[in-house]
Amino acid sequence: MDQFDRAQALEQHFRDIALKAAQPTGQQAKRVIGEVVLCEDCDSEIPPKRLAVMPIATRCILCQQIAEAK
Repeated sequence: MDQFDRAQALEQHFRDIALKAAQPTGQQAKRVIGEVVLCEDCDSEIPPKRLAVMPIATRCILCQQIAEAK
């Protein structure tokens, strides 16, 4: 294995760690009432169109933008 293969393996390792950290955990799990998924920050409904595009979303678009800005 040359240095490029090692670098690629290391990069993939860190990517895997980042993806695992981004997955919802117990505290970030979706809150569902009936068929409505609620935002973890503001308790408003997460629009079905957002969930269709991002099924793991736990925040509405506005709250997600605020969280990313922090």
